[in-house]
Amino acid sequence: MAAECRDDRRVRLGPYLLIEKIGSGGMAEVWLAKRTGPGGFEKRLAIKKILPHLAADPRFVRMFVDEARVAARLAHPNVVQVFDFGEADGTPFLAMEYVPGITVATVLRAAQRDRSAVPLPAAAHVAISILRGLDHLHGLADDEGRALGLIHRDVSPSNVLVGRAGEVKLGDFGLAREEVADAETDRGRIRGKLGYLAPEQVVGRVLDHRVDLFAAMAVFAELCIGRPLFAGGSELDVLLRIRDGDISPIRDATQSLGRDMVALFARALAADPALRFPHAIALCDEIQAVLAARGMRADAEGLVAWCERAELFVARPTLPPPPGEDPTPEVAHTASMEVYIDPIPESIPAALERADPRTSPAVYRLVLPGGASLGAMSYPKLVEMLTSGEIDADALVSVAGQAARPVREIAEMTRFVTSAGLSWNADELVNVAAKGDIAKVSIPRLLFRLATNGETGVLHLRHGARRKKVYFVKGQPEFVGSSDRSELLGEYLVRERICLRMEVDMALAMLPRFGGHLGDALVGLGILRPIELFRAIAAQCRARLLEMFRWRRGEFVYAIGMRSHEETFPLGVDTYEVIGEGVAAAYGFEELEALLAPFQEKVLRSVPIPRVPIERFALSKRHESVLRSIDGRRTLAGLLARESVAGGADPEEVYQAVYLGLSCEMLEA
Repeated sequence: MAAECRDDRRVRLGPYLLIEKIGSGGMAEVWLAKRTGPGGFEKRLAIKKILPHLAADPRFVRMFVDEARVAARLAHPNVVQVFDFGEADGTPFLAMEYVPGITVATVLRAAQRDRSAVPLPAAAHVAISILRGLDHLHGLADDEGRALGLIHRDVSPSNVLVGRAGEVKLGDFGLAREEVADAETDRGRIRGKLGYLAPEQVVGRVLDHRVDLFAAMAVFAELCIGRPLFAGGSELDVLLRIRDGDISPIRDATQSLGRDMVALFARALAADPALRFPHAIALCDEIQAVLAARGMRADAEGLVAWCERAELFVARPTLPPPPGEDPTPEVAHTASMEVYIDPIPESIPAALERADPRTSPAVYRLVLPGGASLGAMSYPKLVEMLTSGEIDADALVSVAGQAARPVREIAEMTRFVTSAGLSWNADELVNVAAKGDIAKVSIPRLLFRLATNGETGVLHLRHGARRKKVYFVKGQPEFVGSSDRSELLGEYLVRERICLRMEVDMALAMLPRFGGHLGDALVGLGILRPIELFRAIAAQCRARLLEMFRWRRGEFVYAIGMRSHEETFPLGVDTYEVIGEGVAAAYGFEELEALLAPFQEKVLRSVPIPRVPIERFALSKRHESVLRSIDGRRTLAGLLARESVAGGADPEEVYQAVYLGLSCEMLEA
């Protein structure tokens, strides 16, 4: 009896007796447990508790508490129920519903193993159950009836449970957040699992509940086709396919799925959230309508039968993960414990030990025209001088005391002297189509013309020693170069707190091993995940473009047909959106008041059929309201007076909207 008591003390957590550990992840572990009471009462539960070495870390404890707060409000048959939250011996824990069964990840692995898709009615039962659980989450309100605006952000096969009776439940709300807080929460970070991110997550836009619907339908699609939807190639390839809404595996299965289901998936998985279904119940209704038209209905019994034929309802099956998927431990009772935290890079000393010996010591000396040398510098410093335009490819450099030779002849500098995008050689300006004074054209007007004409070429801007250039493809930016050192990728990553200074320095020291590509070095050293690099480069490109809107003087030259020769990928940066954002960010009240002085007493009219609709500029509600209110009856002064009386847009916002409208041919006076 004494031994039994000691065992109880060893495995007891508060009022719960821990029986067996059945899952573990990056932040927590899960135990099968039971609680006993008078008269032989006994109830089995799942206990999720924070890992011991993280229990003293306030950040992880805060995440765990946030999950408990969300879960406490959930009460729905398609959501894993949380019964209790507590702390014992300094360890926070959640007591949750125990669901004997498997996860949808196990179902998908069996389908891939057997090359057999799940029957449509059974797959539809899973999808409809997930969507009903999401509808409950999205509709939660506080005690005063105000919508909380919660989104799950991690809907994936490992977070969806299938019980032995066919019940389907959504779990793991550790990443659930309010929509309004999401942009700041996700700054520089990715939350969720790679194959189930929505396009707006990939490109870093503000998120809403539709990311959950996208993920749920990706799971549904994979059940129906029996293979991953966005798999294949590198992680970057997966990101690009998600961003572009590439659902070719679904279209390839048109014969087996039917055109009606393919059309449903095409809408539900559209790259543009505005084209998708507005809410979970609308999706449920459409799925059920397609089934009804075929004389079918969602089939829980069929799901159980399929799982039994595949011998999945056995003691925690250990099916191997499909190629390319992280072999996360399967947790049968609740969702995967997978949690994404800030990446932990390889140790700096170990990385520097692998670095090219030329990069750490300062072995380069720049030889001036008179023969004197300019100090000693490292490889990253030489690269910085070249890419910022401080020196060119003909500059003479001595390497490790050898005879000086042009930069273009130094092997490790090849990329930086052969890439048009990284050098400032004016030779590319041969097919000049336009040039002039920035002050006379303005950046908003200039970019608008390039976008509406669908131009492919390079735009060079110069003011004194400062230079910028933008390569366009069909009117959209493909690559942005800058001579400003503060806008270099490494500086941007440090300034935005995406990387530490020492991490960037470590990657710079490794550049020769990665062909001179800082991004590849950051990923190769484990400092950034590919998705984080993808988003950082897109954000850096946008920041470089927006900074151009502060230029009021200088010269521009546009040459047709030139490309950067850099390895690029779609940035998700729309020229029209940048124009709208740039005007709002870079033009203030006093400047616009002076610029628009000639229009104060002129009647403003909307162009009946503008070249570009207002929606393309993604304006704030106040800016868009001003533009839409212009009806050809008021002067600019009258418009200002009306907005002031109505308590609408402030004078600066009115000026910005009008200036944008005039610059982009939406207004005339």
